[in-house]
Amino acid sequence: MTNHVNRRPGWLVVTLLGLLLWGAGPAFAGYDARVSELRDNLAREQLTDQKERDVLAGALDGYLRGRQQCLEDLVRIIEETSKDRIEQERAWDDRLGGCKQDASRLGDAIKSISGTPSIAAFHFVNVTAVEEQKFFEGLERVQVCERRDHLIVNQKNVVDLTQRLDEKWRALFDQDNSIDDHEQQVVTQIGEIIDRSFDQADRERRTIKEKLVDGVDRAAKIVKNYNKPIVYLLGALTGADLETLKQAIDVIKGSEPAIDAYAKIYLKTNEDYIARSIEYAALLQGERGGIYLLFGGFRQDTEEFLKKNGFDQAKLEYQAGSDAMASWASGTATSGQRSDAGAFGHDVLGKLSNHLAETETKFNDFVSHHKSKFFGPIAPDIKEALAETRAWESWDRLIQGKGLDARLRQWRSEANIFFTVSLSGLSSEDQQYLRGLLQPRVDELVRSLDDAAQIPEKFHHDFDRSRLGDDLK
Repeated sequence: MTNHVNRRPGWLVVTLLGLLLWGAGPAFAGYDARVSELRDNLAREQLTDQKERDVLAGALDGYLRGRQQCLEDLVRIIEETSKDRIEQERAWDDRLGGCKQDASRLGDAIKSISGTPSIAAFHFVNVTAVEEQKFFEGLERVQVCERRDHLIVNQKNVVDLTQRLDEKWRALFDQDNSIDDHEQQVVTQIGEIIDRSFDQADRERRTIKEKLVDGVDRAAKIVKNYNKPIVYLLGALTGADLETLKQAIDVIKGSEPAIDAYAKIYLKTNEDYIARSIEYAALLQGERGGIYLLFGGFRQDTEEFLKKNGFDQAKLEYQAGSDAMASWASGTATSGQRSDAGAFGHDVLGKLSNHLAETETKFNDFVSHHKSKFFGPIAPDIKEALAETRAWESWDRLIQGKGLDARLRQWRSEANIFFTVSLSGLSSEDQQYLRGLLQPRVDELVRSLDDAAQIPEKFHHDFDRSRLGDDLK
């Protein structure tokens, strides 16, 4: 007998010791349909040797204890929620492998029987071992823990993506703000260029008017004394009067440098505007070709992510696990196994549903945080944050409010009527003569004023951001 006992495997010694400690006929909670079924099967076997029956009963109870513990352990493996326990499939496979080995070792109970075991003993042990092995082999094919891991990984991926997208949005927004600040500087510079042109032009206009008033007054006095056209007097007069008339004409022509400077102010203003508009166009292209492309890439990556990690996919994982559990339970060999499989499946799916609920919570948090930004239709506030259409409207009001076009049209009219200097005391012939002295310069001035007067309209078009949001995809 001692030799037979020494040949028992270690797990059987432990379970038999446990049996002595727990008392005979233990009660199994949870997955106990198979317990009753196997005990009934053993009771029906034609075993004539009571010792043989006692050995088999002890081995069976030891196995059933291990079986119960195995199923409970598997449920706990599915239940695990620790953040560092993402991959439980290996633990599941290892534990399930141990359960299969326990089932296969049921046959070792024969070795514990003194003498030659009966055919009935062989029958009970072999049938039970085969049924239990198939029970766990079927569970092995369910791959429910793989579904559990997918759900946990889904949760982690969603949380990780939320953090990454937050970081990307902050970086993107910082880059965009840097460009926006530069664009604002360009607009501010255009406003300053216009203001500066007004101050400079006013000085030149005063100089021009002062010289023209002085020269016309001198010429008018000479013309009034002789009542003859200026051209005639220039050929007929001698002495002091001729010198006075020539000085008057020189004074009038002396306004030419001021007229030239006046024209150059707005030639320069137009050139400066063109340079700033080119600078702005480059900045805008930086937004479209950089910021907007990055944003579109983030959205595309998010859409692809959601195809693989969205809650709909998680529900499919859960349903696949549920279907596989149901198929396994219905395909088990005995009614007791089917009952236990049903109870086990209920427990496992309960834990799996908890993971699914947590997945849904994290996914809903993700959706509330990033919907209308990184997936789905882009929200108006997100479009505005990147397109800044209201900023453009403010810029446009600033530039239009300078009144550059209206003021330059007024100054253009002044230039064409001898800068509003009255020639009423002179004949039409003399008026035409005096205007002709400055006409080439005035024509150049008018052209520069006409070009610069278009700056507000050009700005409205060149800096228009009203449809920029349409570029966001």
